[in-house]
Amino acid sequence: MHRRALIAALLFICILVGCQSPKPATSTVTLIVDGTARVVPITIETTVSDVLHNNNITLGDLDRVNPQLYSRIENGTTIKVVRVREETEIQEEDIPFQRQTAPNDSLPAGQTQLLQPGVNGKAQVTYRVVYEDNAVVDRREIRRVEITSPKDEIVMVGSQGDLPTVTVNGTLAYISSGNAWIIRQNSSLARSAKNPSGQGRSNSPSSVTGMWITSAPSEPACT
Repeated sequence: MHRRALIAALLFICILVGCQSPKPATSTVTLIVDGTARVVPITIETTVSDVLHNNNITLGDLDRVNPQLYSRIENGTTIKVVRVREETEIQEEDIPFQRQTAPNDSLPAGQTQLLQPGVNGKAQVTYRVVYEDNAVVDRREIRRVEITSPKDEIVMVGSQGDLPTVTVNGTLAYISSGNAWIIRQNSSLARSAKNPSGQGRSNSPSSVTGMWITSAPSEPACT
């Protein structure tokens, strides 16, 4: 009799256990924030915003979330938060100098001589830099202020021989490109001089050529 009662009790317990509803499976989502991924369980959350709030995730003004905050979530959803920030950077940059050339008939054709070395200028440049998860994704110039102007490089380029030789009766003195020159016999024999001098020099430069001209008769030929 005792044995029958024990069996009946066991059957009753089994029936009670079998009638209970099965425990629902736990739902999870993958949360990627600050470069770290973790799987978190969800219970009553219905949107992405709920998941972030319940996991103490605070968003900055520029941060992006995918899916959108109002999106409804499902088991297995991946939520990614991209941290976005903007910074201003100020730096000095070179302003490249330009190269200028000037013909000089005291130099053989094709020969060059540095008259003035070039010097780069300086500018203060302001950039707006955008970072996403600490990686630069955009960098734009927003302001430029010139600190010092560049100084052009000036190179003299020889032009001697470019023009036909001209015979000169006597002595010819002239100024070209700020240099004083004296010619005797012909134009290929030009020689530099600090200042043209001698009788017959005009009191002012020619309005056409900008040259002072001095001439003297050539010596008579021997007979």
